[in-house]
Amino acid sequence: MTNSFTLLVLMNNEILPRLSKADVTITVLTILGYSAAAFAALYATYSLGELGHYVDGIQSRYFIPVVPLLALLIPKLGVSFANREKTKSFVIGLVLWTYVAMTLVHVLPIP
Repeated sequence: MTNSFTLLVLMNNEILPRLSKADVTITVLTILGYSAAAFAALYATYSLGELGHYVDGIQSRYFIPVVPLLALLIPKLGVSFANREKTKSFVIGLVLWTYVAMTLVHVLPIP
């Protein structure tokens, strides 16, 4: 899924809005604040008041809300795609494969 997101951002990088310094500062602070809150919530949940534990089980799904903000911070890179239709088809294939693989992992027995 991350690969498909990266390809989509790179394909549309030229049309993403450019942020001012103040906008970049607010965006970065929002991302850092959200990340700190997510880690604190996970720490509070997993440690259950016991000291000496660390946050484990961090998964990318906790950070999906800030992914679009991260895309806004990517500067214009001048990347171009020779065949945008093939790239779009490839992205669709990546997304479909992600769902197929997740389904297989949950359905097939693991020895």
